[in-house]
Amino acid sequence: MSLHLRDRWVNTHPLLRILLVLGLLSALALPFARPATAAFKHWNAHRQLDKAETALTEQRYSDARLLAILALQNDPEVPHAASVLLTSARKLNDPIAMQAAFSVLAHPDSTESEKLQAWNTLSEIAPTTLVTSVLLNDFGDRKADPAWLLPVLERLLRDRMPGEVLGFVGNELDSIKDPALLAVCLRAKLALGPPTSDEVNQDLLHYLRRQPSHAHEVLPLLDDIPFESLDPALDVAFRSTVGNPTALVAADQLRFATANMSVAFQTEQDTRVASLIRRFGNSEPDALARWLLHLGRLEEAGRVIDSLPADSLEAFELRRLELEQQNRAEDLLQLLENPPDDADLSLVLADRAWVLKRLQRPDEAEKVAKEALDATGRQPRADAEVRLALHAESRQLGILAMDAWVAAIRQEVAPLPPSSRLMTYLDPLSRAGREDDAFALLERYRGLEPGNPVVEFFYQYLACLRGVSGPEDLRKAAEGVPAGMKDTLAVQCSLALADLLQGDSDSALSHTDSYQGDWIQAPAAFRAVRGLSLLPSHPQQGDKILMSLPWESLLSSERKVLQSLQKQLAKTSP
Repeated sequence: MSLHLRDRWVNTHPLLRILLVLGLLSALALPFARPATAAFKHWNAHRQLDKAETALTEQRYSDARLLAILALQNDPEVPHAASVLLTSARKLNDPIAMQAAFSVLAHPDSTESEKLQAWNTLSEIAPTTLVTSVLLNDFGDRKADPAWLLPVLERLLRDRMPGEVLGFVGNELDSIKDPALLAVCLRAKLALGPPTSDEVNQDLLHYLRRQPSHAHEVLPLLDDIPFESLDPALDVAFRSTVGNPTALVAADQLRFATANMSVAFQTEQDTRVASLIRRFGNSEPDALARWLLHLGRLEEAGRVIDSLPADSLEAFELRRLELEQQNRAEDLLQLLENPPDDADLSLVLADRAWVLKRLQRPDEAEKVAKEALDATGRQPRADAEVRLALHAESRQLGILAMDAWVAAIRQEVAPLPPSSRLMTYLDPLSRAGREDDAFALLERYRGLEPGNPVVEFFYQYLACLRGVSGPEDLRKAAEGVPAGMKDTLAVQCSLALADLLQGDSDSALSHTDSYQGDWIQAPAAFRAVRGLSLLPSHPQQGDKILMSLPWESLLSSERKVLQSLQKQLAKTSP
């Protein structure tokens, strides 16, 4: 047998013998191949990570980013690679930073400082809803930690949602010890206006009695409280808790003087202002000018601003505040036409549009507003569009704000506010015929806030009209809205539309019967479904409604679907 096998082996073609030997060796090596490959990848990942850290130290951020990605591809569990990727991506304004931040937070070997860096990054670039969800659901044990809670509250305050700030921490502030946390909560109260803002003085006094050692840390709050509404008792409270005010930095010394000024007579105020101008006019002119503007001492502020370098950003901002307070629109427009190189051009252009609007020059204002939006595309910031939108809102530039929000929604990564902040733009977008933008807004928030019944309802309405979903999906979404929305015209109109699309005009009619108002004043879509519902049983009434309908005011997809239904129902009417 052995001779027979040997003869067969000898007679086998040499190439086949080589292949058989290689196959046998491969089979024997297979159990060791996978561990060896894993070991090599692990070694290679650490080698690439070392190179990435070196590149990061040398500020070669593109190289550091690429090497960190290669390290993670070789070994997703290699420690600290995600942190290197996060740091380099943030420097490059790369959207991958958000994914890297999540990786750092999830990695068991991430240090506390790395996790906090990742959390701060998420708080800066991720949508607010995502940030709050991560804190509550994944890091609930950190909710009481000011370092983790503050970024969320500051985002809500930035999004102009002060009520949510107080709701997040509870309206009772007596238990707050951290000065930064208290400051955010009191700024939220100020933003809410009277009567809530009237409580700020007392809240601050209570805090100074409970936490006197933190008095110097809450002094910046005096920049936010209107000077004329300062409680004189704050002067006494700060005097008894701050200690030696001359040991404070210049800005805080001036804030300390603010409390003291609130109890002084006019002649005493003039004397103290003159003394402080002599003291800080040369050493801290920018802080002094800002303090004088806060007090409304515009003449003295103007002289101090004159002493600042004319091409500095600080001088530009202070002069802008001065001219705004003096209501000198023409001078302000001239200033805004020549901003310093380091100014945020999009915000400056928005300010110019605002001034032009005040000067009754709407065509120029519209042109400059478009330039402001275009300028965001040239900025290396993930939040450029959001910053412009918020600024435009503060200037009551509604169209620019709407355009900037739409641009932000279409970005891959943007620190978007919760959907409740932007749902108010659905109506103006629809009235402007911008259906694609309205649908993009709903589509983005449907992904960000899955399960939100309001977003789902409006999304399904447009999706049904556009053929993306069907009437059953629309009916389900309409029936799932909060109780307070169920009887609204929008929901009843949607239910009627779903019935019409499924051929049930009687049920559609029942959804419009309860309307008691003037039909001429009713929304066009609601009037349309009412008229269409009447066609099979009361064709003359239905035709009367449809003949007076302003079809041009409907969305393009509404008009297309409703006119198609009109043709179908006209054939069945008696």
